[in-house]
Amino acid sequence: MSNTTDDKLVSLADLSQALGCKRTYAYQLRKEGRLVPADDGSKRVWLRASMQRVQDTKDPSKAGVVARHAAARGAGMTQLPDDDADDELAGGAGAQDAEGLAGGYDFQSSKAKREHFAAAREENEYRREAGELIEVAEAKSAFADAAALLGAGLDAMAPTLAPQLVGRDELAIRNALQDYAEELRGELAARIAKAAQEWSGHAA
Repeated sequence: MSNTTDDKLVSLADLSQALGCKRTYAYQLRKEGRLVPADDGSKRVWLRASMQRVQDTKDPSKAGVVARHAAARGAGMTQLPDDDADDELAGGAGAQDAEGLAGGYDFQSSKAKREHFAAAREENEYRREAGELIEVAEAKSAFADAAALLGAGLDAMAPTLAPQLVGRDELAIRNALQDYAEELRGELAARIAKAAQEWSGHAA
């Protein structure tokens, strides 16, 4: 980075004022290689270039930008002396630094989480529309309905069949029981098929 007419060298205090952040956070930005230092090895930084780099490296997906800038300016300038940073941390300023760091990392972490869950929601919505997923509440309701139908049929078996089976032989009794079971099984299958059709309709 060479001096240009549209940029200027400033102190970290001036940079902090331009960024609207705590001065101790600017020291952390420098440690992380997110500022553009002066070519003369001083503690000053290029104002506009540094502000742009801070903006570019807010997004974790642009981490490669930081690596390219660090490689371009050389390992010898990756970290500058922090004597003045130690002075700033004296007298309780360490708490402010921690606060600034927490704010920076929270932003990146929160954004990454938002993007992760947004992608998960998109995937689930796609799978739901494709008929691969259904709502848990819908599934529970359908099975509860089927169980209620089965229970009602079993409860009705004795009072329904008993009068019909009096005096019949064993074969007739077997046939009557089988017919009743098949009828109940058919009603249960029809109820489940109806629920499945409704789910498919929602997916469509």
